[in-house]
This record gives sequence, C-alpha cells and structure tokens, in this order.
Amino acid sequence: MRLSMTVMFACALSFAQLLPDWRKGDNQDIIDKWYNDTNQNFHGVKQVVEEDGRLCQHLRLDSRGEGVGLFRVSADVRPALPKTSYLLEGWVKSDVNWQIFWYEFLQDGPYLTHYPANGGKTGWKRFSHIIETKENSTYFKVSLIVSEAGGKGTWFSDVRMTNLSSAQSMRIPALDSDPKLDADATSQAWSKATETSAFMLLGPELKVPTASTKTRVGIHGKTLHVLMELEEPTMDKLLLDAQNAWGNDTAEIFLESEDKTVFQFGVTPNGKEFHFSFPAESRGYFVDWYSGRRTTGGNYVDWYTAKQGDRGKAKTESPAWSCAAKKGEKGWTAQFAIQIPDAVLDGSRICRIQFARSRKHKGGFEENSAWSRTKGEFFRDVNCFGKIALARTALSAKAEYLMNPPVPKMSDGVVVPAPQSMSLSSSYVSWGNPLAIQVGEGCEKAFRVAKHVFDKQFGFGCEQAKSGQIRLELVKNLDLPSGLKEWQQREAYRLQFKGNACVVQALTERGLTCGLLTLRQLCVPRDGGLNVRKAKVVDWPEMEMRGWHVTGPATEMDFEAAKKMIDVFAALKYNWISIQFDNRFAYERNPNLSMARASTKAQHRELGELIDLYGMDVVPMTQCMSHFNYFLGKPEYRHLAEVQNPPENARHKYWNYCPRHPEIHKLVFDMIEEHLECYPKAKWYHVGLDEITFEPIGVCDRCKGATGGELVAEEINRLHKFVTSKGRRMAMWGDQLLVEHNGGGRFKTAEALPKVPRDIVIFDWHYGAYAKYPSVEFFQKEGFDVIASGWFNVVNVDRFSTVAFDQNALGYGGTTWYNLINVYKSNQLMSAIVLAADRIWKRRETSLDEVKIDLLEVFRRLHNGERQPEPVKYRAISLAPWANMSLKGGGPYGWMGLPESEDASALLSSWPSSFAGVPFKAPEGEKHAIALATRDEKDGLFEDSAWQIPIGGRVKALSFLQTCSIPETFTSFIYDQKGVNPSVLGYYVIYFEDGSSSRVSLSWNTTVTHWNSQLGVPLGKTGWLGRTKSGARLQLDVITWPNPKPELAVVTLDFISQFDKARPVLLGVTAVE
Repeated sequence: MRLSMTVMFACALSFAQLLPDWRKGDNQDIIDKWYNDTNQNFHGVKQVVEEDGRLCQHLRLDSRGEGVGLFRVSADVRPALPKTSYLLEGWVKSDVNWQIFWYEFLQDGPYLTHYPANGGKTGWKRFSHIIETKENSTYFKVSLIVSEAGGKGTWFSDVRMTNLSSAQSMRIPALDSDPKLDADATSQAWSKATETSAFMLLGPELKVPTASTKTRVGIHGKTLHVLMELEEPTMDKLLLDAQNAWGNDTAEIFLESEDKTVFQFGVTPNGKEFHFSFPAESRGYFVDWYSGRRTTGGNYVDWYTAKQGDRGKAKTESPAWSCAAKKGEKGWTAQFAIQIPDAVLDGSRICRIQFARSRKHKGGFEENSAWSRTKGEFFRDVNCFGKIALARTALSAKAEYLMNPPVPKMSDGVVVPAPQSMSLSSSYVSWGNPLAIQVGEGCEKAFRVAKHVFDKQFGFGCEQAKSGQIRLELVKNLDLPSGLKEWQQREAYRLQFKGNACVVQALTERGLTCGLLTLRQLCVPRDGGLNVRKAKVVDWPEMEMRGWHVTGPATEMDFEAAKKMIDVFAALKYNWISIQFDNRFAYERNPNLSMARASTKAQHRELGELIDLYGMDVVPMTQCMSHFNYFLGKPEYRHLAEVQNPPENARHKYWNYCPRHPEIHKLVFDMIEEHLECYPKAKWYHVGLDEITFEPIGVCDRCKGATGGELVAEEINRLHKFVTSKGRRMAMWGDQLLVEHNGGGRFKTAEALPKVPRDIVIFDWHYGAYAKYPSVEFFQKEGFDVIASGWFNVVNVDRFSTVAFDQNALGYGGTTWYNLINVYKSNQLMSAIVLAADRIWKRRETSLDEVKIDLLEVFRRLHNGERQPEPVKYRAISLAPWANMSLKGGGPYGWMGLPESEDASALLSSWPSSFAGVPFKAPEGEKHAIALATRDEKDGLFEDSAWQIPIGGRVKALSFLQTCSIPETFTSFIYDQKGVNPSVLGYYVIYFEDGSSSRVSLSWNTTVTHWNSQLGVPLGKTGWLGRTKSGARLQLDVITWPNPKPELAVVTLDFISQFDKARPVLLGVTAVE
C-alpha cells in the first residue's frame, strides 16, 4: 500500500510556505513544527498513522474539561507576506466533529481567524480555502481540531499552504530507478518523488478547480519523471473523441529550454499523445523608415502585405519523451518520461516548467488549471511558468583547497573573572590523559571537582597519584594581604607552576575549587593532550554574595541542560544560584500543581549535589501571592484567586491569590517544604512577592477594607514566620516596598515597610541602564541586607554592580526570566552573565569601552566544553555564479543598499586568512556576496533563493560566513512582546547523495544577526570585526553545521529566503573535510 508523500513536505520547495512534514527524517532542524495546542484540562491522542494508504495526522479527543472541549495540534508558518494570496488545502476523514482554524497574525498584535473547513462524520473529502493577507500580516498559525469526544477521531492528510501570488518553485529529488511506464500511482518507484497539488484555474480570478490534480515529480539519470493523478467524479462524461488530441481531456507539461524554446507534451485518458515546440519569438526592430524589414525574423516581411515571415526554427532539438495513461473509477493517471537536454544537466540544472490540465466533458464543459498560477487564457505563458531544480548527483568542478590557519598551541590567557594578580608565562606544559592529581589531606572534595570539570570540559579523566601534574594543597597561610574578611579568605587561592606541575593552594576546599576553575581556563586540548599556559595567580573576591536567579528546569528533558548551566555559573565563580520552582516541579503532596512531565524531586536533589560539589549555595524560590496564575488558572484552584472574575481585557488574570483565604497557606507551605526537601542544605528561601499590584488587591470579600500595605505586611510576616521556623533566612523582591517602584500608586503597598522584619534579604531589582540606583542605600538605611539585582542589559549590569560596590551591598544577583535551557541561545543573557561575573569578583575601574574579552565566546567555551581539534582540510565553495551584492556601497547592488560611507569595502582590501579559525575564499569580480529577498522587496533586484550550489563529496562540516541587513524596526528588549523582530530569515538546506536533507535555520539573534550587531550570534562565532568609513561597527559571523551523516556525500546546498524583515547575506562557504 502506497503512503501519501505530500503531507507538509516543506523541504521539497524553495519557498518555506508549506506546513511542517509529519514524517521523520528530513526536517530535523525546522523550528516551527506541529505541537499540541490543547488546554491542559482536555486530553486526547495525537499520532502520525497510515489510513487508507495516506500518511495522516490522527487526532482523538478522549476527555472533556470545563467549557468547550477540543483537542488540536497547531503549526506556526512564517512569514505571512503582506497583500499576498495564499491557498490552504488538504484532505480529511472523520468519525466526529472537526474544524480547521487559520490564524493570520498582524504587526500590532491582534489576529484574524479564517475558517477553511469544518464538518462531522465523513469519508475522505478535500477542502481548500483562499485568502489575501492584510498589509500588516506577519505570520500564520494553522490548527487542526477535533471538537467531539468518542469515536475513532479524525484523520488529516496532505494539508499544505501555498503562496499563489508568485510563480511556484520546486526542488526535484533523485529517484532510485526509472519508474515503469504504466501510469501506476501505487508503484514504490515514486516513493522519493516530491508532490504538489496546488492547481489553480486559469484567469484573473483566484479559483480552485472543482476536481483536484496531484503531481509527483522526480529525476533519474537524464530523465524527468512526472506522474499526474487527475480526479474525475464523472468519468463517463470525459471528452475523448475529438479529432485533435489536444481537443480532448488532457494532462500536459510545458518545458522551456535554454534558448527559450517551449516544448509541449500531452496525453489523453486513452493514452493518445501529442507534442509541439514553440521557438522563442522575436519581433525584431525596423532597419529603415519605409519597409517592414527587421533586425531578426519578425512578424511581417514587408510593409504592404499581411504575409507572415519565417519565425525561425528551434535551436534546441525536441527532447525524447514517452507517456502512458490509465483510467480508474474516480479519475485517471498520466505518466511522462522526458529526456532533459545536456545543456541543462551540465549547467544550473534549473528549468522553467508548467504542469497543466485541460478538463473537458461532452457537451462543452471545459475547466483549465495549472500548477503555477496563470492569469491569462493560455497555458503557454512563460512568464507564469514555475521553476524546478533537478537534484545533482556528483561534483563536477575541480576541488580548490584553502590553507589551514595555524591552531594556537596554548590558551590566550583570558580568565573570567580576572584574578586579583596574574602573571602569564610565554610557555606551556602538555599533560596526557588521564591527569594525575596529587591530593593533599582534606582535599578529596576538590579532587571530585577536578574529575567533574576536566571530564565535562575536555573529556579527560583524573586519577589520584603520589606525584602528579596537579597538586591540591590545603594550607594555613596563603600570604594574602592583611585585612581580608573571612568570606574573602574562604574563596582565596594561589596557583603556580613548579616545573611541569601546577600547585593549587587554598585555605578551604571552596578556595581550591576556585583555583581549579581558573586552571581550567588556562587549558586548551591540543595534539592529543592538554596544553596548559603557565601562570602565577593569587586571587580572592571583593563581593561576598555573587549569584544568579534562574527558572528551574521545566521538564525532565531539561535536566541535563540545567546541569550544564550550573557548570557555567560555577566556572565563572558565582557562589550562589537561586532556582525558581512554580509549576515546573513534580509535586508529591499536590500533584495537580505540576505541569506535564515536570522535573522531579530526585532530579533537583541531583542538581543540589552538583551545586554543593562546587561549594556554592542554593536559594530555592517560588512566587508567593503574585504570579500565581500558574495554579489559579486551573479550575480546582480558582476559588483561591483574589479576583474571581477578571475583565476580559485584563492583561493579568488570576494573578494574585487571596492572602486571607483559609486554604491558601497550607498549599503554599506544602510547596515550600517540598522545595526544601530537594535542597536540604539551603540557607535561604526566596518567596518572590514582586509585581503584586499588576492586578487589583483588597477586592475580595475577605480583603475588602484593608489597605495594600496591610495585606502585603500580613503576607510577608506569615511567610517569614514559616520560613524562619524551617531554619532558613527569608529573601524577597523589593519593588512592592518602594514608592517609586511598584509600591506606590493606588494600592500603596510600600506602607508595609515599617512592619517588615529586618532580617529579610531584599533582592532590589532594577533593569534599566540608570545613572543611579538609590534604592540600595535606602534599603540599607532601613536595616536590610541588599542583593542588587540586574538583568540582561550590559550597561545595567555594569552600573548596578558598581553601585553595589559603592554601597557595600551584601551582593549582586542577576536574573534570567528565561527558560534555563535556552540561556545559551540569548546573546544578551550570555553577555550579561559573563560580564557580571567579571564585574563583581573585584571592582573594575575600566569602562565598557575597554572590555576586550569576547563575552559570547567565553560563555560558549565554558558551556560547550572543548575537544581535541581533528586534522582537517578546508575546501573552498565558489559562490561567484550566484553573487549579487557588492561589499562596496552605492548603486542598486551596493552593500545593503547603503552609501560608500557605510560599506564593507575594508574587508576587500585585507581579506583575512581565517574567520573564527576557518578560511574562506576571497570573493572575485564586482559582486561578492549572495543577498536574498525580504518581505518588502519592491524592485525585484534580489532573488528568493540561490539553488543548487555544488558541494560534492563527504564533509565533516560546512562553515558559513554570513550576516544580514538591519531591519527597519526591531527591539533590543529580550522579549519581543509586540512581534516587531524578524523571526527566521531563511534556511540553508543541505542535500545528501541519498536524497535526504538537513536544514539550518537562520533565526534572528540566534544563528544570524545584522552587520551592526553589538553582541553577535549565540550559536556562532564572531568571524570579523571592523569599521565602516564612518566609524560604524561592522561584524560578520561564522556558523558551522556539523554533518550528521558524514558517511554520505553532500551534493548541493540551497540558500533560501523566508521573506522576513531582514535580508540574509552569505559571503562564503567552506567545506571541512
């Protein structure tokens, strides 16, 4: 039984307008995928199954909760181009009620809902719906919905979206063999063919034909194979006896040759074939003022008769071809096998083509439809032909290898945070694997730290030895400056080399850990060993409490990523980490509080053991009173909400619990106790209490008449009494106690301040880049210990940490407000975490202008670890045939459309030998880069894609030198709350010799960023940093795709635009062998 292969086949087309594929394999890197989009109160089944020979998304609603029940899956599709026509089509079979919603999201936040189809119990039926987007459209969401429980559910198949406003395009895969010429649609020979069914009626109006046509296409050798399945409900009415074959019901293909000759191939349901060629027409130009003579064969031979002249003959011979047809009960099938000319196969392998159907019935009915929309009356309009790219199978060009850049033999000596005193040697020592460590008395825990760090960072083992490459010693005197406080001495260490051995000394095991973490940053894996930069370091901190607040791992799957982030914080010598729970935890006493697949108590205990191994403190945390919508939004807890019936337009609903409800504190205290069971060594507990006044308080029957200050003071004291009864010190956010923050206004919660116990630690959060932060001193004068709390903005980090030093605050604590496992994808958080570590270990007098370290690279190195570099060769990939943008400014194809004062011409005069360690071929000619179209392309200068860039051969990786234009509008805020930023600018699609592919998404500020970026991309490296003539910062980045199938040859690369707000630009590709 043949499986339908047209289910969201996104990789087949250059335009990424199709919905995600339900099959596994080719789309492992697509960001937007089908996801469960169902209210947590409803349960159902979502699975990919085979049904009646079709590959389907099967949905079934099993249980109903409160309200209207439904079970649905959704997919986000980006972008939605403005003022553009789209077709959504597919097939459905159902045992129950079903619906399809198509959401069109607009620039300013709202969305439109389109209703393509709905129904009840039905056999397989086709649906289609056409819309024209608004001028401010941004993206789509498509939802497949089952709205009735019971029965077997609903099957959706072949659901796809097509842009109708531009010519169609399609990549043609290689088939394993030539299909037998028998018009058999069930043959497995078509299993790798790509498919399309988006046929539209000819003419100016957008209309879908009443009978569908599905076309499958593939190539084997030199032969293009096409199979057309033509639905026909009334087979007995087909016109089959017209004198000329083309006068009957027909399936047709139009193919344009290299010299613009158009070939027509057709077949009728009875198998009668026909073929024509149409040479390229040229009217020519008059050569004199009186006759009809023209420069080339024109329409007339003279000026006084209507005699037609010779239009010329086709320069390209008609290709060999054959066809077959087969009739069935509900339609017929046509098959074509066409020999593609060598000129096409040896060149770009790109053809212009049209697939067409002329449906004719006895009695005069005629319905003409085509794959690539044709607004006129005739199929043979070459301006409307679509484009196909024929799969390459081998590399024909001679390989050009680039010189391998030198690999540094030792560390660059950058240590973050920078030690109090460090002298670097110009020499290094090389240590083998495993490392031999001499463990002094009382240093067993430090040895375990060494084992963990060198294994995770380098893949090196550690063994205890009587004499070793590393010596760990606890000493009674480090010869430190006088006057250091006990907490400074606790983390102080001395590191020095004696011969080839590194001696780490400290007063405590925490000090030994700090020394080992500095040693790690002096190491690089080289030549099978670990090369270590010799240095002498004496170090201690100048701020007592240095840490970061993070949201805990949401699910069990996030656990390993959470451990990697703890390793990063430890490596940067933070000494505490606050882990926020909320619903991201599998509660045992109240399981309904937990999100699905939440992280477990056992996993948190393991995180606690890792934190303790480093000698760090953990501060468990959950939001109390406010931010409680995680729980209050559930029907079983809604009665605990302060506002029982929030307005429909309220931004924050079920935000606060009622602090006087008799049931609430049993629930909250049970939560806190379970958190402390995970982290029994915790000394503090953080109860949140921020942003309470984002929703009204004092409005329920229990709280009416009480002021905001009274309610907040009561809650603080209740929580304080409970937390301290558990032997922990309480911490909380400070904003509701500040009149100038969230404590003023209507509810005046700052009036609670006099009643608040002074042993509470205030986390004083401010996220703006202010000149002053007076609240630190204010809280200190009120008798509180203060942790200054910044966020992602590096200027905020720099200024706020300075204030913390100036005011002698207890410490500094950054905040993420970001999924812990995704921090490594945020260039802002990565930079802030590294900068803060350097700024709070010791006071810095230098400005941000003087920061020379690559913040992102430090984070990447500590997060990802480092491994032995393998011997490689670098092969140049030529982009010259596709290049369409100059590095020089000015003119239509100038750099980013900018003047010479802002161009990248400085790069041309001094092309580096390598970019982030990878060599790239210097551009040639007048155009140096490939630039693709944006959503607002007006002049048509830039194409939507660069297809068929030859790679050829087996590669370990591909490296891309890239950037993008600056969007007209974007936000630098960490959250794009209004959706103004670009999303996915485009893709690199890499094709293997077996026809499979891999996709690299060019995601805004993750894998690509603009040329004037201040930070760079998290999942790449800064390849080149320079200046324009005006002095603007100019940055190019390198991202590397590691080949998941190195045993297979990589054949070609496609560079595809997603028509977003910024122009993706590719300057170089290098194959790593």
